[in-house]
Amino acid sequence: MILVIGSVVLTARDFFKNPIPSRIQLYFFPLSAIAGFLVFRFAGWFRIVAPFDLRSGLTILFLLVVARLLEELIFRFFLWASVLSFSAKPIWAWVLTTLFFSYSHLHAIWFAPESIHGFIIYQTLYTIALGAACGYFIWKNLSIFNAVLVHFAFNLGFFLATF
Repeated sequence: MILVIGSVVLTARDFFKNPIPSRIQLYFFPLSAIAGFLVFRFAGWFRIVAPFDLRSGLTILFLLVVARLLEELIFRFFLWASVLSFSAKPIWAWVLTTLFFSYSHLHAIWFAPESIHGFIIYQTLYTIALGAACGYFIWKNLSIFNAVLVHFAFNLGFFLATF
């Protein structure tokens, strides 16, 4: 939590740059929540079970707040800027941060019990689309604020699907 707060404080000027969502972004927030809801429900149809307790207060805090900020700061802020320093083309930042974001969800497969490998692969697949969506909003308005909101909305939908 200290890392999240410290990162936001250090990057506050860029974090809150262009925080007003465009019309397309306003439509995308509820669509992102619906996507998260459907992703959770599809997992159930394929008998893929999330390996964490979505009723735990700490899990909810982590799922909806802490992880969103950390992941977006790491992938759509720090890594994005690093890629842009090597290539002036934002398309490379978009593609590479999307792939690294998705891979960050896959790498657990080498350390996790085999019983949750199905969930890890499933999560890796849907995080490609989520990472691409969040990256799009960074690309279009140069602020991670709206990417964090899209990511939050997706995870909120995922959480709401548990009821």
